[in-house]
Amino acid sequence: MFKNNFLFIFDDVLEENLVESLNKEIINQKLPNPLHFVKKDKLNSNTNVAHEVISNIWFDKLSFLNDNTICGFECWFNSMRKGGLHLHVDCDEKHYHDYSEIVPPKYTSVFYAGPKNSIVGGELAINLNGITYFTDNKNPDIQQQPEKIKKDTKNWITIPYKYNRLIVFDSQAAHCVLDIESGTENDPRVTFTMTAWDKEIQVLT
Repeated sequence: MFKNNFLFIFDDVLEENLVESLNKEIINQKLPNPLHFVKKDKLNSNTNVAHEVISNIWFDKLSFLNDNTICGFECWFNSMRKGGLHLHVDCDEKHYHDYSEIVPPKYTSVFYAGPKNSIVGGELAINLNGITYFTDNKNPDIQQQPEKIKKDTKNWITIPYKYNRLIVFDSQAAHCVLDIESGTENDPRVTFTMTAWDKEIQVLT
């Protein structure tokens, strides 16, 4: 286990009309992905729906985490109807590209914006062994082995998809999205990820 291992899960986080607006903007590709680095002191809920969601989540729901060390947020979206997401650690991608060193953010938060219905598969799987599990791992496509992960409760936590759910976890945790089996035939699995940083970073596009 790593030093700051923690996990928060909040359900029914935002007003449904705001969730629907965010979901629609993501599906219709109306927002840049990733967003430019959003500085905390420049955040304006009138700029776009993404800024409004960040404000609602980080300045209201997560105000207990929003201390003076947070400089801003790196944000991106995922919209998936099939497959999953390989094992990774959220980090300063520019720094990693230049120095091959993983520098994680202070916090990682993931918000589920759609679909409203439940889905089979598509769980967020968080490994409990820190960055070294990712750097030492020989199977980056482990998301294709959902039963192996679900049975290994000593080393993994799996969190099902749920509409309007917010997950906040230690940014040193390697994680993946298990392959989707069904439930996205009409609407994709849409997530909005917000990483909180104590410094401004250059976001690679």
